[in-house]
Amino acid sequence: MTSPTETRGMVEGRGSILVVDDDPGLRTVIRRILTRAGWQVSDAGDAEAGLRLAVEQSPDLILCDVQMPGQDGFAFLSELRQHPTAAHVPVILMTGDESLAGLNGQRQAMDLGADDFLTKPFSAERLVQAVRTRLARQQGQRRCFAAHEQRWRAILEAANDVIALAEAPTLRLAYLNPAGQILFKWPGDSHAQHRLPELFSAELSQSLFAEILTVVASQGQWRGRLSLRDAEGRPVPAAATLLAHHSETCQATFYAFIGHDLRDQVRVEQALRESEARFRAIATAASDGIVLLDADGRVLFWNPAAERILGCTAADLLGRRPTQIVRADNGQPVFDAVAACARHGPQELVVQCPDARKAEIELRLSRVELEGRSHWVGIIRDITRQQALTRQLQQERILLRTIIDALPYNVYVKDRLARKTLANKADLKALGATSEAEVLGKTDYDLLPRRIAAACYADDMRVILHGEPVINRQELIVNSAGGQQWLETTKLPLRDEQGNIIGLVGIGRDITARRETEARLRMLSQAIEQSPASVVITDAEARIEYVNPRFTELTGYTLDEVRGQNPRILKSGKMDPAVYRNLWETLARGETWRGELLNRRKNGELYWEQAVIAPIKDEQGRVTHYLAMKEDITELRRAREERDRMEIQLRQAQKLEAIGQLAAGIAHEINTPMQYVGDNMRFLQDSFQQLAGLLRQIHALPEDSESGPPCEAVLAQLRQGAREADLDYLLEEIPKAIEQTLQGVARVTKIVRAMKEFSHPGTAEKTPTDLNHAIETTVTVSRNEWKYVADLELDLDPKLPLVPCLPGEFNQAILNLIVNAAQAIAERVGAHPTTKGRITIQTRRADPWVEIRISDTGCGIPEAIRHRIFEPFFTTKSVGKGSGQGLPIVRNVIVDKHGGTIDFESQVGQGTTFTLRLPLQAPSVQKP
Repeated sequence: MTSPTETRGMVEGRGSILVVDDDPGLRTVIRRILTRAGWQVSDAGDAEAGLRLAVEQSPDLILCDVQMPGQDGFAFLSELRQHPTAAHVPVILMTGDESLAGLNGQRQAMDLGADDFLTKPFSAERLVQAVRTRLARQQGQRRCFAAHEQRWRAILEAANDVIALAEAPTLRLAYLNPAGQILFKWPGDSHAQHRLPELFSAELSQSLFAEILTVVASQGQWRGRLSLRDAEGRPVPAAATLLAHHSETCQATFYAFIGHDLRDQVRVEQALRESEARFRAIATAASDGIVLLDADGRVLFWNPAAERILGCTAADLLGRRPTQIVRADNGQPVFDAVAACARHGPQELVVQCPDARKAEIELRLSRVELEGRSHWVGIIRDITRQQALTRQLQQERILLRTIIDALPYNVYVKDRLARKTLANKADLKALGATSEAEVLGKTDYDLLPRRIAAACYADDMRVILHGEPVINRQELIVNSAGGQQWLETTKLPLRDEQGNIIGLVGIGRDITARRETEARLRMLSQAIEQSPASVVITDAEARIEYVNPRFTELTGYTLDEVRGQNPRILKSGKMDPAVYRNLWETLARGETWRGELLNRRKNGELYWEQAVIAPIKDEQGRVTHYLAMKEDITELRRAREERDRMEIQLRQAQKLEAIGQLAAGIAHEINTPMQYVGDNMRFLQDSFQQLAGLLRQIHALPEDSESGPPCEAVLAQLRQGAREADLDYLLEEIPKAIEQTLQGVARVTKIVRAMKEFSHPGTAEKTPTDLNHAIETTVTVSRNEWKYVADLELDLDPKLPLVPCLPGEFNQAILNLIVNAAQAIAERVGAHPTTKGRITIQTRRADPWVEIRISDTGCGIPEAIRHRIFEPFFTTKSVGKGSGQGLPIVRNVIVDKHGGTIDFESQVGQGTTFTLRLPLQAPSVQKP
């Protein structure tokens, strides 16, 4: 620890400096400069000698050359920083090597712990300035460290408890305070040779100590009672606390042990038991020890009381100096206090008796002349019990004050003039004071606003002058800082042993929070009473206890009419029972139910209400009541139904608009098969005319052949007719024409059926839908949009389950994506491509979703506009080519109306893939 004298020495230039340099001439010059400046200088010619002097002298500063034979300055600095007693000494490195004086050399020096760097040659002024700056900085640090260490060391060394610090994990003792040194008789720093477990008696096993360390590791500390081991190995009962200090990495760095010696408590108890015996002996022997010493300090007389007090028999001491046996607690001989007693009168001492106990005595020494020679008469009074009782009283006062300060109430005491003589922490906080000294001796007029102080003072005087207590008076306290606190105060008269009033005791309970709670409850009550929503509160058995005025307005029932009734009195009988089952199942789980109910008013009218019903629970989580908040939504329901109808009409109009936009393509799709159906039918018509003549000849054969087989002429005629009709050609082409006609009819039928399904108005509610079939229908309707620029491939999962959705709106979304894909491919390949693009539509199940992927090989979406593609009316197409509504409609259908998701991936020049996900289960909505 740096003393104040050392600190002043550094400030005035009298610090010590060690110079380490292999150049004797330079050392001489530096010594002369620094000595002239007022510093004490020593020097060494190499690193080894310099390190030895640094350890022995502990200088205030070291100047060290970098380049020296053997160990250089860097090696010296590295070794110095590893030495436990010299690592703190600041070092200034010196060098004349330009390479080492550069930034790298200085960085290396600083990394090793150098405090400054001087480049040779340097002037005397530069040297003195560098030294003075470094020592001034060190002086400031030392002053701070010294003050901090002095405060803590004073606290630790003044403590009567044993305090020890042990390193972790070795448990080697790093510090033991004087109380511990006296107990264990470990002089000086000899405690460093011991470990923490050596403080304890053999009763503490290794396993138990290990358990204590485990508790400290997990909880940060351990408290309990155990036995220490004194110098003779005897157990010393102690109240022990073991703490652990942890580093930033949560590793224990050292342990702190505090042991409170309980022997005094045991001795006090023993002394109380022996007091009766001492009092019986007082008649025959003096209670105080009487000692007679000659001029040389040898014992001439030692009475039994002295034997008892100090534990030394007369036989042990007669003819000997008591300083050889009896010592004070600080280790000094007791009777060395002769001179002090002569100058200052009686001395109170704590004596370490030969029997290892401590005695507190009052020693009086008087000089007398006996037979012409000087003697000393000593009176030894045992004050151990008196001191113990004094400490006990002090501890009780501390305990009482601790309890008073810990109370959550304002506690204070006033004298007869209403001045405060005691105030606990709660009272200080209410008054805005930081210490009791700020309020002691002051009245309320000094601490509170005058109006409030006058009321408080009137209460004080009624208590003090008339003895009338003030019970549970509610008063507002406003301190000097403006802080407010509502108190419920009780003031009682304080009386002395004769019953005279000497002041008052006041106890104030902070009711600020209670008053605020009451105000909030009043506000909530008014809010419920004036709420525009109907409020119903029932008990746990669903019996109505409260309804607000809005309930009466809504239903026609007053509180008196419904109190004790079940809310089922409002049931209309038109609700699905499943709704009520779901309601009570939800409440039974302790959850809040939300939904719509169709109820009946007192006058019989039906009305719809939106209800939120929640359980009210106590501190144990048990349901005590139910709270229902209801709102009349009859008109809202009508508006909603009208909106649903309008939405259906709007969706149908959108479909018809889409069909209108596709009409030309669809007409083309129908005209193409109808073209070859008509051509084939005309071919069949012509072919039939050619076959009609031959058939008429054949039809006439039976009439001419009744007389026998046909003649050769008839057969020749038929053969001629067959050649004229080109019968072989007709037999080959007529089946083909019929087959093509049937295919054309089937194609038209498919298109018409797809148009019918696509344009169907649909419903307002989701229905289980075959998404694969819906996609195929949409592909058929939109074929003319894509067939000239792309091939469309369907990869549909045949095991795809039915999905709850709005079929018409889903078809619209798929149509928009197919049209967009075809337009993107057309933009890339041109209107009359030699090579078509590709559109791929896939479906698959990905629980809990169904996934639809629509990919194209079009131009892709530019990075700059990807964040805007779902914005309504945003389009990059020319006027007439797009309205900017396609993708926003897709997002509205998939995300908003179906609770699904839509994502896309795109590469410019490569194509785009849109991924739609629809939930397999429709989101649950509590509707009637």
